[in-house]
Amino acid sequence: MTVLLVTVGTTRFDALVTRIYSKEFQAAAEHVGVVEIILQHGQSPIPSEMTHSAAKVRPETYISDMESRIQTADIVIGHAGSGTVLDVLRGPIFDNAARRIPKLILVPNEDLMDNHQQELAHCLQKMGCVLVANVENLPVVLTDSLIFKPTALFKSNPNCMNTLIKSLL
Repeated sequence: MTVLLVTVGTTRFDALVTRIYSKEFQAAAEHVGVVEIILQHGQSPIPSEMTHSAAKVRPETYISDMESRIQTADIVIGHAGSGTVLDVLRGPIFDNAARRIPKLILVPNEDLMDNHQQELAHCLQKMGCVLVANVENLPVVLTDSLIFKPTALFKSNPNCMNTLIKSLL
């Protein structure tokens, strides 16, 4: 039983929201065992023609307690904003509790200025912490998540923020 959390943050990411409802994505979600999709869609509208599948999609404009939703998710698909990345990847080093960190798939929103999400996403991918997708190949990357074994960002490298910042400069 796999729970998938999709978040677009506070802005719009219409292409990602639409992709979640596509037949290809729904088939991939079913293949990896997803039984529930929590879709935080922000300002993006829900497509009027939604497909049906074994995975139940629960659209929500905003989620007030994102941390608890992240903790119950097995996989998180995020827009590659720094807040989302840190919320998902921070682990026991910050809260002194043993908690499971879900697999994170980042889908940079290429419509944003300077494409800064792309840089952050690819840096974290090189560190082995996340998978990176675009809207088109998201179903394939979701399937690839079955065999992905992420590296814990903070636990394995306490100086990772320095490393991350230097790699982006």
